Amino acid sequence: MVFVHHLLQSFILPPFNGVLLIIIGFMLLNYKLRRAKVFIIIGCMFIYLQSIPFTVYTLASLIEKPTISKDELSQIQAFVVLGGGVRTNAYEYEEKFAANSHTLVRLQYVAYLAKQFPKIPIILSGGIATPNSIHSEANVMKYTLQNQFNVTNTIITEDASRNTEENAKYTNEILKKLHITKIALISQAFHINRASAIFKKYGLVVYNAPTDYMVHYNRLITVASFIPDAQTMGDCAILLHELIGYAISI
Repeated sequence: MVFVHHLLQSFILPPFNGVLLIIIGFMLLNYKLRRAKVFIIIGCMFIYLQSIPFTVYTLASLIEKPTISKDELSQIQAFVVLGGGVRTNAYEYEEKFAANSHTLVRLQYVAYLAKQFPKIPIILSGGIATPNSIHSEANVMKYTLQNQFNVTNTIITEDASRNTEENAKYTNEILKKLHITKIALISQAFHINRASAIFKKYGLVVYNAPTDYMVHYNRLITVASFIPDAQTMGDCAILLHELIGYAISI
């Protein structure tokens, strides 16, 4: 099922969405020349537009929301951090596992907030990261917060979820038992809209606490904004994935 999911994603996300159009165009060259040229041109445009920083800035500005305010922080009853993945090949550590870069940024932010609000509990949500892993995202995150960030807040783990929908479902079950309805939801800024929409379906009052922004509000548009690069195409794929996921979630 996971393989099918990733396969379908590859058809609609860069770079294969553009490559697929070009392939179709070449297949039509001997039959319908005009239509073939249209497919090839559009495919090339897709690849170019999805690989330039200007596109990422534009998409990110539509998706990413402002940071959580002090007034919102004063109303929350819990921090909820979503798992973003675990490195199970962290051979440089004795444990052979570590939070990946996405997860680590989220933990860094909740640790920063936790030092300001030491009495507010932290709920960490994320199940087994990979089929070969014995460590859930939630347990790795807890280990990281306690041993690397020295967080002293009460930490509760939810280690059964496999995606954002299940993050919300299983975390809500914990929150109900604790009589908590107002949360600060912590994830990457590009992911927070979709995650928040899913959590709100369970009747929770969700205050977005995004981190790790792609958009730069003071960035100037220059010639470099229109020069393609590989990293930008990866960022564009992430943003398009979130836009499609958000449209499905609401």
